[in-house]
Amino acid sequence: MGRNFAPGINLGKLFYLGEDKEIFQLKFPISDFCARFRLRLNSFLNFHLRINYQKKTNSEYSLARGVDNNPRKITFGASCCLGRTNAPFGSLSSAADESFDFFLLLGNTAYCDGAQTPQQFMARWNTTMSTEGFLELARSTSFVATWDDQEIFEQWNYVIFDPTISASLPPPVLANMPALVNLGTQTFRNNIPQRKGPNDSIYRSVQWGDVIEIFVLDVRTNRTNVTMIAQDQMDWLKDGLSNSEAVFKIIMTANAFTRLNGMLGSFTAPFRWDGYKTQQNELLDHVHSNNITGVLWIAGGLQFGMFAHLDKNNTVGWNYYEVGVGPSGSQINTYLRLNPFVSIDADQIELVFDTWTYTKFEADPVSRNVTISFVDDSGTTIDSKTITL
Repeated sequence: MGRNFAPGINLGKLFYLGEDKEIFQLKFPISDFCARFRLRLNSFLNFHLRINYQKKTNSEYSLARGVDNNPRKITFGASCCLGRTNAPFGSLSSAADESFDFFLLLGNTAYCDGAQTPQQFMARWNTTMSTEGFLELARSTSFVATWDDQEIFEQWNYVIFDPTISASLPPPVLANMPALVNLGTQTFRNNIPQRKGPNDSIYRSVQWGDVIEIFVLDVRTNRTNVTMIAQDQMDWLKDGLSNSEAVFKIIMTANAFTRLNGMLGSFTAPFRWDGYKTQQNELLDHVHSNNITGVLWIAGGLQFGMFAHLDKNNTVGWNYYEVGVGPSGSQINTYLRLNPFVSIDADQIELVFDTWTYTKFEADPVSRNVTISFVDDSGTTIDSKTITL
């Protein structure tokens, strides 16, 4: 967990929920920084982080939850795309009332276009993290996050193969791309601390006991004109899915895996796994041919809410599901909202929402049921589905 603190805050304490029992203290000698520490939570306990200001005034508590030794229903939320159009993120304020086990952030958490210095990147992140809905959510639960493009700048990774993107960039930015990406990566990790994956990667696995294993993908760092992810990440993902003992295996991707060309058009395919058919087929065929159960895709980036089969009826993809989450802040996908020729296959794509939402998940390891609910800014559940995995 991490936060940026104002000058003068010099002491942090971690407490058990409901008890003023101090676990340890942290001394913070500098201002405007991020504190990162790891906790081994061996049982289902609630923990609070409290910061003392000048040894007199306590900050509000932030909540973290441990894992129960016995299988239990896990409840978590997810969203993405926290642009300013819908600030202060009313759906995230609604999510804060749930005290989730954790919350998934599926990319575009901060919009860093134009940032070139550490101060500029931090200012973009502070805009998000100081917004009311995000603050309330951060106090109520912990985050599992991946990134999309806006954590650096829009479509930054296309610079290496798309001349129209590179031609639009000022020469200093183009010449300084490696340093810019490193700076954006570090600022992302400072604001949403996370364990690093293989070879310091953003992609990694996060386990929640034997109930859930989350495979956090990085679909930006190594994207090319022919591959969504590098082969080493694909091999890691396939091995992880095959060897996972978790009841539910969540594939967390910032861009949608579902085949949506019939709805959104093939010209938008490069923004989704649809633009990378070989890898899309490779992953789906691996899950299917190895009879891997309990797999659910959760995606960001669509800028509308969605519950869908991965493909049409009478295909392999029909047997698997994806949930498109968010947005909670950015504008709704204008193609979906304004194009009168959008065609939605209601059999494959069962739910679509062109409003701001977050998504609530209730995963029961005994019944193997997952209930998926889409919740709007007022806290109203618009619709829900229960599936068995």
